[in-house]
Amino acid sequence: MNSGKKKITQILLTITLLSASFASAKRQPEAEWTVVTYIQADNSLAPFALKNIQTMQQAGLKNKINILVHWNMPENKKIVRYLVTKNALIEDKDIKVKTYEDHEKSLVDTMKWAATNYPAKKYMLNFWNHGSGIIDRVNYLKGRSQLRTHWLETPGLEQESAFRGILYSDTNHTYLDNQQLARSLEAITLTLGKKIDVIGMDACFMAMLEIGYQIKDYAKVLVASQNSEPGRGWNYAEFLKNLSKEPHLFNAQKLGKHIVNAYQKLYTGDVNFYTQSAINLRALDSIKENINQLVACLEQCKNLNEKKIRKTVQTAGNITLKFHMHDFVDLHSFYTALLKATTKRSLNDTSGQRATTGYTKALQSLRTTLNEGLTTIEQAVYTSVAAPTYSRARGISIYLPRKKIHHSYPKTMFAQESLWLHFLETFFASQHSVTSE
Repeated sequence: MNSGKKKITQILLTITLLSASFASAKRQPEAEWTVVTYIQADNSLAPFALKNIQTMQQAGLKNKINILVHWNMPENKKIVRYLVTKNALIEDKDIKVKTYEDHEKSLVDTMKWAATNYPAKKYMLNFWNHGSGIIDRVNYLKGRSQLRTHWLETPGLEQESAFRGILYSDTNHTYLDNQQLARSLEAITLTLGKKIDVIGMDACFMAMLEIGYQIKDYAKVLVASQNSEPGRGWNYAEFLKNLSKEPHLFNAQKLGKHIVNAYQKLYTGDVNFYTQSAINLRALDSIKENINQLVACLEQCKNLNEKKIRKTVQTAGNITLKFHMHDFVDLHSFYTALLKATTKRSLNDTSGQRATTGYTKALQSLRTTLNEGLTTIEQAVYTSVAAPTYSRARGISIYLPRKKIHHSYPKTMFAQESLWLHFLETFFASQHSVTSE
């Protein structure tokens, strides 16, 4: 038996042992929580899918919560939906893979299935896959590249070959781009008749302001990582165990905090690059308004002393905390760095001459805006954790390319509804150097 067939046999055997009951699930009474994990395992993460499901089973689940899995199983060339219980995986639906080459349709149908058969007062939707933040990459759709396994446990994604979006399928060379993400969540909220309580991203680089802004009208809390994630993913056993004990006491904020704390417990002392945060999506409009005010202050400074303020912004960019995807930086760190770069010492030009009164006042307005922004960012993050290497991470990243702006970025809601793209074009990357890939 070759290694490929042996691997398939082992997986099938494990599933058979786990699935003590394959009876068709019936519509359940309304639960406190329904947690849906959408596993797109048609890629290099496939070996981790079953392991994560097994940890879900360790939680000692109670009847007042439903743990559901939509699992793309590339080895079996099918998709299966399960109700996860302590003693079994109860198969609810078996779907041919070709039925759901369209990730947007698949995602919406999955949540319709969940809401119809496993209704709940509160819902969590968790994306399980590779993820690369706010930028969408087109070469993957053409089959020109694939995600590599060196992603799984260690950093190493080169900036120019990084993949963007989420839910990558290596067989079909498809993924869910950021515009499809927003559309699918809008359709889901119409199905539910309310916002999703928690959106989880068990994927890399998704705790971004732009991602949160893209989905803020459709969910309450986003739980995600600013940096790479280890292939082992989340600590499902820990946070589901806590949720199952007293589900009626958990709102979106509390569940988000428990997920983050469980993640830290799993990786403390073991991984030196982990980050995770729970973000209040309702607070992102306030961050956007502060950023718009910040850009206006920088424009005023530029009109008074362009050379000086350009140098100040570049200095701040150089010392800002960056992640494995270097174009993604910690927003709180950038504000802090810019505040540091506008100290009294910075009011003098290179010859030591005192800055003009107008420029001094403009810088003071800038500093006031930065301090207000830091408070706003801190209030928007319910909780965040990070390995000591990334101790400056405060839970929300933002796109800060130093050379070229990716062609997909202007399509994002945040780029269209804020002044951040104007800021990037003015201080970091020329509008004429927008990269095509």
